Amino acid sequence: MHGRGEGGDGREFYLHSKIAKLGVVLPLLLMAVWYLWWNVNDYRAFLYSKSRSIAGLETAARLQPSNALYERFLGEYLWYLHDWQAAIVKYKAAIALDPQEPRTWLDLAAAYQFAGDHKAEAGALATALRLDPTSPATALEAATFYLVMGDVDDAIRAFRTTLNQSNNPEQVTLALDRSWRATGDIDKLLAELVPPTPTAHLALLRMLVSSQESAAAARVWSHLVSLHIPFDSNAAFGYLDYLIGSKQVDEAQQVWHDLLDIDSLEDYASTQNLVVNGGFEKDPLNGGFDWRYIPLSQVRAEIDTSEFHGGSRALLASFDGQPIAEIGVYQWIPVQPNTQYKFRGFMKTVDIEGGSGPRFIIADAYTNERYLMSDDLLGSSVWHEDTGEFRTGPTTRLLRLTILRSPSNSPIRGKVWIDDVTLVPQT
Repeated sequence: MHGRGEGGDGREFYLHSKIAKLGVVLPLLLMAVWYLWWNVNDYRAFLYSKSRSIAGLETAARLQPSNALYERFLGEYLWYLHDWQAAIVKYKAAIALDPQEPRTWLDLAAAYQFAGDHKAEAGALATALRLDPTSPATALEAATFYLVMGDVDDAIRAFRTTLNQSNNPEQVTLALDRSWRATGDIDKLLAELVPPTPTAHLALLRMLVSSQESAAAARVWSHLVSLHIPFDSNAAFGYLDYLIGSKQVDEAQQVWHDLLDIDSLEDYASTQNLVVNGGFEKDPLNGGFDWRYIPLSQVRAEIDTSEFHGGSRALLASFDGQPIAEIGVYQWIPVQPNTQYKFRGFMKTVDIEGGSGPRFIIADAYTNERYLMSDDLLGSSVWHEDTGEFRTGPTTRLLRLTILRSPSNSPIRGKVWIDDVTLVPQT
């Protein structure tokens, strides 16, 4: 009896031990089964949602009833079917599952808009902005909704968020363009929309220039200059080129003078000599009224510090034997009509071979009427001085100074240096 009792106690202990272990393992097993079931259903829901059919999306939502995404997908599907009220129901269901998602609130606002419930639309927009107050994309979309509602002031406030927060040029341009189209009031935009930064002003300037809104662009430029904040002059060269292209020479000159002050380019300021940087002592800016250059395969143009007429630098052009007209370096020069001017420039050549050599050419920038053409140089020469005088016509306001060959249909080899180029008015 005692022996059986001890054995019984052992079996009882063993049974209790097994039950205890099962009590630990069973919940883990059930959890693993549930996890597997959930993942299988999640994957099935994903596959059904990929069908983008109403039946597939409804099945996905049924398989994953706690996933707000599928309810939102249903709302989008119904929205594209123009079933606004049904879309609203689905968007609300998605919001009930995930009320912190601003994208769903924006979609709900769109559905309310088409359903004609503008009060509810405004409420949905306000919630989206409250949930995501610094998102440029959210603000941009909300602002567009406000414009459709006719609420320009709220739209501008939302567009301002986009401008303050976005590093995306496309978003910035959209915000500026839509604001301008909605108001047509550049002073309102400068006062209420555009941040006091050169980046924002220059973006607005580019947008207005692309639309050829000259008066508004001039107002933006004036406002930018009044900020007294330095910025890279290269960012404004496009505006100056627009003014030159539209024959607004006086305005282009003013922008140039503003840039000289803003970007500390005093060394490029001309005094009596109208040719900017005529001795090439400063690196060409390739913009404004300084030297510009177009890279050409037939000639290599560069600054040379080993050969010069005055100062310590000159422009060197090396020809490789192909026919070419210009060396690709030129300058715009503002002038006055009916005015006498005197030109002076220096060239040095080494082994120039061809039917014609390089020469200075000055012509009207808009009519191409030539006022001066120096003698061409062939062979090798020491520094050669070219001079000439001419009188501008009654409408001439801008000249183009360049170095070219005429005629230009023959091959050319050798090197030419250019230095100390001047143009001064004669009293």
